[in-house]
Amino acid sequence: MKHYFIINPKAGHGKGRNMIPKIQKALDGRGISYCIHMTRCQGDAEVFIREKAQDGRTARFYVCGGDGTLHEAMNGAYGFTNVSVGLIPTGTGNDFVKNFAPKDAFFNIEAQMNGTEIPIDLIRVNDKLAVNMINIGFDCEVAAEATKLKRYPLVRGSLAYWMGLCKRFCGPMGNEMEISHGDDVIFSGEFLLCTIANGSFCGGAFRSSPYAKIDDGLMDFGGIRKFTRLKLLKMLPSYQNGTYLKKMERDKGVYYKQCENLSMRTRTPLFASVDGEIISFTHLDMKIEKRAAKFIMPKGTIKIEKPTTDKKEFI
Repeated sequence: MKHYFIINPKAGHGKGRNMIPKIQKALDGRGISYCIHMTRCQGDAEVFIREKAQDGRTARFYVCGGDGTLHEAMNGAYGFTNVSVGLIPTGTGNDFVKNFAPKDAFFNIEAQMNGTEIPIDLIRVNDKLAVNMINIGFDCEVAAEATKLKRYPLVRGSLAYWMGLCKRFCGPMGNEMEISHGDDVIFSGEFLLCTIANGSFCGGAFRSSPYAKIDDGLMDFGGIRKFTRLKLLKMLPSYQNGTYLKKMERDKGVYYKQCENLSMRTRTPLFASVDGEIISFTHLDMKIEKRAAKFIMPKGTIKIEKPTTDKKEFI
């Protein structure tokens, strides 16, 4: 088996480069076939993995980067049963690994090499595949601002998200959307934000989709109608810790649904954050791809999941 370590030198202000000597120390002299590849531009990880996977040989790809690099890797590995993808979270937000514990195991090369390959779902979003989450509306606007702020040396992870949130809080909020499930329009009107999730976390520290599971064959839709800034401020702590759905269950402006497919239409172009990648759209067709990829769960880690007794839908 060949082991590939794909390093995004820009992720986490260059944090990925620090993994090179650790990888070499752990593997040199052990007769293990491995290669270190440094990405050169956006999309390089996707192209590299697809090219290597096409030869049919069994291979593992460990990406040293954030959610965006993992997004590229899974899009490159999709459709190939001979490859699996792991993650060494050297990005700034690192939301996907928050579905597991302990996080430290993801930086342990031995634990990665001895990790278990588990099947996970992906969400097809038009012609792309999301690993973690799609954010639309206020969440996406905050994510876009956070991405800009992360260029500064001391602005990282949840700090960038909080700074972006403060900036967007002072701007216009709310967008007209129509959300359909099959042939039925289930929501329409002006929304503050929407999330379509496979994993539970976004923004570096926010548990926006607390009931989501990465392998249950369902995507979790959460929608919040436009409301006052004061109400938004009151909601933020519970939005961060994942209790807002339970607390606002009887609020007619909050919607939640688990499903296998969903469509969204808008009158004017809006932006969506797909695993942190910002795209423009007037329509999104989303469908769960069940057990579509193999993710390497490092030895000693467990999946963090909410109890199945929690309420699953209110619309």
